[in-house]
Parts: sequence; C-alpha cells; structure tokens
Amino acid sequence: MTAIKSARIAILSTDGFGQSELFKPEQALEAAPATVLVLLKDASQEDYDALVLPGGQMNPDIPGTLPEAISFVNSLFRRQ
Repeated sequence: MTAIKSARIAILSTDGFGQSELFKPEQALEAAPATVLVLLKDASQEDYDALVLPGGQMNPDIPGTLPEAISFVNSLFRRQ
C-alpha cells in the first residue's frame, strides 16, 4: 500500500461537479501531501494510486457514460 504522502491521486471530473466536492478533497490531499491531478481524459491508470469521484449535480452520472472514464476506473481497480 502506498503512503498518502507519496501517492498520486486522480480526481475524475466532468461538467456539473460540486465545487466543494472537488476542491476540498483536492486541498486536503495536497496538504497530506499527495500529488493530485484533476483529469478529464487522456490519462493512464498506471500513473495513479487512488481515485476520487467528486459529487455534484451531474458529475457522478456522466463518467459512467464515457467509455474512456469507464476503462480508466476499471483498469485502476483491476490493478488493486
């Protein structure tokens, strides 16, 4: 298991995320200090140790309709 201070954490976000539901976890993880990147596409699951899916009005639903998001999440969890 990777220590959070050396973890690379992906935040998978699309339109419709709740600002506090993206930015507060991002700030807390960066203070840990972890490396945090907000992703939309063109990401490789091998580069990340953990995933955050922010809530909001639409963000929780949209990634489930995007093939690249589904592939990213499936690959990350199969690796665990």
